[in-house]
Amino acid sequence: MAEKSFNKDTLHHVALMEAQADTEVVITDRNNEILVKSNDLDKEEQKIISTNIENVPRKGSILEDSWRTEKYVSTISPYFINDHKYGYVFMFQSTDQVQSLSQY
Repeated sequence: MAEKSFNKDTLHHVALMEAQADTEVVITDRNNEILVKSNDLDKEEQKIISTNIENVPRKGSILEDSWRTEKYVSTISPYFINDHKYGYVFMFQSTDQVQSLSQY
């Protein structure tokens, strides 16, 4: 994410916009405490968020890409305020549609 001002209203707005999209978003602080989320988390999402997230590249990385066997593909990106890592943005996309397409 670009280095901009992230206040409570901004974080809420991001979560609200993602609640209307196909993707789900969870924004955490540096200690992995959830600040906002677009939807309630299920066990699979909670498991992904609770994994060790040391050394996430500034451009982010893929946490889960096993679309054939997992419920979600997911990514993580750090976000910065005043050039200091403030937390992480987790994105989740359900694999339901792609799994159903691959059955043909």
